[in-house]
Amino acid sequence: MQSAAFNGSRVARPSVSVRAEPPFAGDLSDPSDTCKLFVDREGNLIRCMCCDYGFRAGAGRLYQDRYGEVPGGILDMATANFKHELSALRSSFRFNEYDPMLSASTGPLAKVLSSAGGAVVRGLGSLDSWLEGNRLLPKLERPQVDAAMAGADGGMSEECKEIRANLAQLKLDDATVWAREEERKARGVGVVPAPWWIKAPFWGLCVVLDLLFANRPIQRFWVLETVARIPYFSAISLLHFYESLGFWRAGAELRKVHFAEEWNELHHLQIMESLGGDLLWFDRFVAEHAALAYYWVCTAEGVWLAGALGRRGAPSPILVC
Repeated sequence: MQSAAFNGSRVARPSVSVRAEPPFAGDLSDPSDTCKLFVDREGNLIRCMCCDYGFRAGAGRLYQDRYGEVPGGILDMATANFKHELSALRSSFRFNEYDPMLSASTGPLAKVLSSAGGAVVRGLGSLDSWLEGNRLLPKLERPQVDAAMAGADGGMSEECKEIRANLAQLKLDDATVWAREEERKARGVGVVPAPWWIKAPFWGLCVVLDLLFANRPIQRFWVLETVARIPYFSAISLLHFYESLGFWRAGAELRKVHFAEEWNELHHLQIMESLGGDLLWFDRFVAEHAALAYYWVCTAEGVWLAGALGRRGAPSPILVC
């Protein structure tokens, strides 16, 4: 890697020539512009979107701050994450961050759940205020806007507000999605034969997503991508397991394929994350716990059922989970 001087700073770039007029040169000449720079394969300096709405914006995400670092001890990481999430949980109740989610509910069942959820949020918010007032919990401050997204008044910049407002307009018609799925199956496209007890977790997840993420496609996509990576993790774990015990050593190429598939899903996930897909505590709770449960479901199916399915000529859970 070489470095290119740009407005008094040095930016790492590949060993290629830089065009005389890189894109966004006018914006980058502004010393108050704190947006990150990206150098493409042709050496062009590109200004990245500053409006990162993710819960963990800039912390260890691909190509951002701390990218590629070795993780610390699990107890230290767990403690830090617990404190971060506890503060976020309290904020979600006290400042009612669930209102956009609850107001977007459609259908009788979703509206009933929304009404019950609103009552729970108000009750827990009042409880948190009481605990804080009696000094059983520390004083809670409103979350601060990230410096890269802040305007002159310290609040969110007009650009980021406009982008967020546009993102909020995105909708997804569940009925149309289900109709498209039935049409695809009727044409026999992409249909993988598998017993019901393998497909049941998938269909159950689809129903839950429809209920919890009505008219919230970015959050739905983020949760789905969090879970979608799990079968690849499970498959790689099983292949390592088979190889380590000497059962089967022909899985090296499959591991490369599954890693590439997971790497692809990771980029989808982090795009949705930067658009605010993981911003609500409730969404993170659902995604992370669903992913953990799904991992063990896929792994258990792979360990105990692969042989039985193979003898019957059915595909292995390692491929269809």
